[in-house]
Amino acid sequence: MIREFPLKEDIDLENQPSEAIQTNDIPILECNSAFDTHIDQNKCTLREIAEYIENPNITDSKEKNGLWCFGECLDPEKGHQKSNIVNKSKFFILDYDSGYTIEEFCEEYKDYFFFLYTSFSHTKEHHKFRVIMYGNHEAPLNDDEQYAILSECFRNADRTTLQPNRIFYKPAHKEGAEYRFKFNVGKQFPLYNEAITFLVTKRKVDKAKEEAQDRAFATYHRKKRDVDCLNCPSVKNYLNTSYPNTTGNGDSNLNLYKAIFCCIKYGDDNALAVVEAKAKNEHWTTSELRQKEEAARRAL
Repeated sequence: MIREFPLKEDIDLENQPSEAIQTNDIPILECNSAFDTHIDQNKCTLREIAEYIENPNITDSKEKNGLWCFGECLDPEKGHQKSNIVNKSKFFILDYDSGYTIEEFCEEYKDYFFFLYTSFSHTKEHHKFRVIMYGNHEAPLNDDEQYAILSECFRNADRTTLQPNRIFYKPAHKEGAEYRFKFNVGKQFPLYNEAITFLVTKRKVDKAKEEAQDRAFATYHRKKRDVDCLNCPSVKNYLNTSYPNTTGNGDSNLNLYKAIFCCIKYGDDNALAVVEAKAKNEHWTTSELRQKEEAARRAL
């Protein structure tokens, strides 16, 4: 069995450089496996979290492993796959699997308190890991606010794991696979400050402006009776503009919606197929395109 601990450090719980990290009565939600929808609400200590990480489960399948997150369960009957079950805690978990390395994370966040452990599919060539951090804000936030804050503070984290209801696999690895962890002493992470508050407010304003633009565009097209969608300015503008090849491409968001709206309004399935083929090449997903189609139909 190969188990490497090149980043291991001991935890000094008595000498924190900022506000004391909570060490006892930490609210934790646990379930036995991905197949078990029942959630247990427990309390743990910081030392117990460290022991979980230092002694990972060895298994042939991650689905057999337990899951956890931190906070209080608002509705145990909903099961761990449902939304709106977790009340916020100062402890939160982040997932990294997009090529950002353990060393890069440790250097970027070296001043802050965190636990780090590699996830089940981690390899030496492709680092995949989870991080438990301690923030300065525990009051409930809605999903949009939490997403805005975490995505801004941790830009390399997996965006699909920033929702409040997300729970994560506990430390585990296959027999013989590399497993790494780190305990880093530091200050609490400033999740909620003036800069982040401004960011959240700005995104709300931007969303309101975009919705107003969509409504104005819909009103304009209700009065038009054009038919040839491939020659419609909205469709031509989208098809003739190159956008960065990134997931959830925000730069093309409004123009793509306008093109889809035009095609839906005039029932031009051929033009719609051309528009969506270009969108998929820019990493828009089928689900995202269906959502835009539905939004266009609701606006008509």
